[in-house]
Formats: sequence, structure tokens, C-alpha cells
Amino acid sequence: MRSSKQNQQFQNTSTGTSTSTVGNSPDIEALRGFHAKVDPGISYQFNRLRKGVEQGFKDPLGGYYAPQVRDAITRSSQSALGQQEAEAYRSGEQDVNAMEYGKLSQLADLTAPRTQTSSGTQSGTGQVTQTPSWLSTGSSIAGAVAQGFA
Repeated sequence: MRSSKQNQQFQNTSTGTSTSTVGNSPDIEALRGFHAKVDPGISYQFNRLRKGVEQGFKDPLGGYYAPQVRDAITRSSQSALGQQEAEAYRSGEQDVNAMEYGKLSQLADLTAPRTQTSSGTQSGTGQVTQTPSWLSTGSSIAGAVAQGFA
């Protein structure tokens, strides 16, 4: 019975790409449903200041102002308060817009499909030893015997 040895070299290369997506979770749905609002306390603050302007001339220990001067001071103060209130609302709207943008960008980042690409190379050498089966050994012996009688 004769065995044969054989050296083999191999190299395998593989490349793959996989994409995964994130489904909707209760947290993501809650974030989608959240809508920021401008501070409702702005109007209360400015209403209190307006009342303070109106009440300021009713001080029994205070000085006397002519009605025209009192009205001019009140109009001027009311105008300044109106401008400050409008600026506060604009600032509040800008804050809301920034929060909405931040929310949407976070949602986009959380739910964006993820792609992963991997590649690799594997190489090596090995030795394969083959031993003939009893069937091939038997037929080679039979062939040798037949040649001996010929």
C-alpha cells in the first residue's frame, strides 16, 4: 500500500457588506412627538411690568406730574416694554427652532441605516496525505498477479 503526499497552497479572499436599520422604539416615537414651545411666562412677566408702569403714578407719597407728562412717560414705557416683549418672543422662537433642529438631527442619526463593510484575506500552506483505499489496492494487486501469469 503506497501513500502519496501532496503540498497545497491556498488563499481565500472575502468581502462583504451588511446594512442594518433601527426600528421605531417607544423612545424614538416619544422624541418624534415632542414639540418645544416658547416660554409661556414671557407674557406674564411683561404684563406685570406694564401694571407696574401704570401703578407707578398712583403713589400717594410720590411727586406730582402733569397729566400730559404722565401720559408721555406711560406711552414711552409701554412702547419700550412692547419692544422688549417682542424681542423676548423672537428669542424664544429661535430657541424653539434650535431645539427642533437638534431633535430632528438626533432622530436622523439614531434611525439612519448603518452600513458595515468587511474584507479579509486568509492564506496558508498545508500538506495532504492520501492513502489509497482497499479497493484500489486490491485492483493493483490483481493487475500485478495477472501480469505475472502472462
